[in-house]
Amino acid sequence: MTKNDSKRNKPDDNLSPDHDVSNNELARMISNQGKTTQGQIDQLGKDLRDELKQGLGEIKQELNDVRANLNRIKLDVHDNTDAIARAKLANDLIISGVPFTTGEDLYGCYRSWCAVLGYTVNAVPAVDIRRLTRQPLRDGNNCLILLQFAITNQRNDFFGRYLGSRSLTLRQAGFQSDGRVFVNENLTPAARRIKAKAIDLKKEGKLSNVYSRSGVVHVKTAESDETFPIKAEQELLEFRR
Repeated sequence: MTKNDSKRNKPDDNLSPDHDVSNNELARMISNQGKTTQGQIDQLGKDLRDELKQGLGEIKQELNDVRANLNRIKLDVHDNTDAIARAKLANDLIISGVPFTTGEDLYGCYRSWCAVLGYTVNAVPAVDIRRLTRQPLRDGNNCLILLQFAITNQRNDFFGRYLGSRSLTLRQAGFQSDGRVFVNENLTPAARRIKAKAIDLKKEGKLSNVYSRSGVVHVKTAESDETFPIKAEQELLEFRR
């Protein structure tokens, strides 16, 4: 065998078992690295999703807090506005159930009712009294009468005496009728709407009593001795259940 033949018959180093093991190991390393990289990518994706979810949750909570604050501010503004409106009516009372008559003497009627409530002639509270209408009236029309007292304490005293007796009638003021005369607070438009809806609930049996105190409508249920002040119409919804 010649020297050249010996070289030709020498095993190829690239086909050695040791080199085959290295290739397999390299393949495993590449595979493991791929798995590790994929795991890192998956973990990174999970971390990003978790952070995004947490961030969205925090933003949602902040929005809820802002919404709640706005609602509180809205309620505060409503309460303040309503309180101002009630203050303007603090000296007023409304009389109902008195039919109009041509040439009527409303102040004379008022003095007669004051006598029934225990006032002496010289102690009758000073008031401005008039019908609440701008339209011409015909005999028999039941139009509300507005009493505007000069002093708030006198208004409160008159109303307290009425509530203590509830005994005013038309006959006491010279009418040929024993029909009752009613005295109520002069409510704001918003409070009147609330009271009207509350009275409807009372007719449905949902409420046992409806009244106003210091211009605020209060309601009571048959199941409880507690009274509830109602400052917004939506607050009546819970009594419809």
